[in-house]
Amino acid sequence: MQKTILLILSFISLIGCSNESKQNNGNLRQYNTETIKSKLSVPYTTFSEGYRSLDAEMISNSYTKDALLINVYNDAEPKSFKGRKSIYNFFSENLERAKKESLNIRITFKILHRQILDEGILDNGYYKLEISSPNQDINERYGKFSIVLTQKLDEWKFSVDTNASSTKKEYEEAILIENQVLKE
Repeated sequence: MQKTILLILSFISLIGCSNESKQNNGNLRQYNTETIKSKLSVPYTTFSEGYRSLDAEMISNSYTKDALLINVYNDAEPKSFKGRKSIYNFFSENLERAKKESLNIRITFKILHRQILDEGILDNGYYKLEISSPNQDINERYGKFSIVLTQKLDEWKFSVDTNASSTKKEYEEAILIENQVLKE
């Protein structure tokens, strides 16, 4: 009888561990809205800080190892980069030019829509890129994005990052998600 009880307790414990591992592997419904925002803001913050410090390594670490970056800007050839190393090389090349010209770069994101997917989170929104020269001339560029974030070992990273050109008007009129509960 005692062996049966121990066996049942072991089985229940095993099921509990299995469910816990599933919950920690991407189920955001267990968290409140502020915790979700906090967890999902990390790759955006890291990305933005990488731009500010002109650090391609920091930016590329916002991506999963097998990430896909797709750029489809107006008046430019569409370009895609597969894998963190390729993404690092892309940003490194661009940031090296900025360093040589002593530019300061700042990027700001506006997330308009967030959706829970089976494999992660889908964010859609706009961004503003500010590039200032040593004589303080500021060049503003605007874009829109669709990003899929996935979770690995309790860290959220960009797994797909698609971005295209946008306008200042679109960016300014975009309304951020505020206290919005994530919907399926």
